[in-house]
Amino acid sequence: MIDPDLQARILALGHIKGRFTLRSGAVADSYYDKYRFMADPATLRDICQAMADRLPDCDFVAGIEVGGIPLATGVSLASGRPLLIVRKAAKTYGTERLIEGADPAGARVVLIEDVVTTGGQIVLSAEELSKAGANVVAAMCVVDRGGSGRQTLASHNIDYLPLMSVQP
Repeated sequence: MIDPDLQARILALGHIKGRFTLRSGAVADSYYDKYRFMADPATLRDICQAMADRLPDCDFVAGIEVGGIPLATGVSLASGRPLLIVRKAAKTYGTERLIEGADPAGARVVLIEDVVTTGGQIVLSAEELSKAGANVVAAMCVVDRGGSGRQTLASHNIDYLPLMSVQP
């Protein structure tokens, strides 16, 4: 269970009301702005430590571009697990990689995301890691919005470990 003080800070910093179109295309009357809660150093540190404390056995933590990267970096630092970065699209220059960091082939990986509604980006990132030979053992996020994410990830055999869940 998340520390009630940390949950209150996340909500106070990041929960905003209004009319918002989500990544899924759904329209919501509230939004969890990851940049607001991740921009506060003490809150970011405490989130990353709480995630590291719940981290399943793995070889790598992988941050999903963009919001998952600072979180996974913090979890990596707090847990001592090496970091991977999973882009949404491969670079068109330099190494042209979709997965940055070490070769994940044969590794157990935990995906780190910021806010989850449908779980769609986690599934896409897990598929890319699987193509690279990794075994995605779980996905973690800060805020589960109470959408279809849990069911989507379960249907793809991905254990799901949100730090906190809210109702839409």
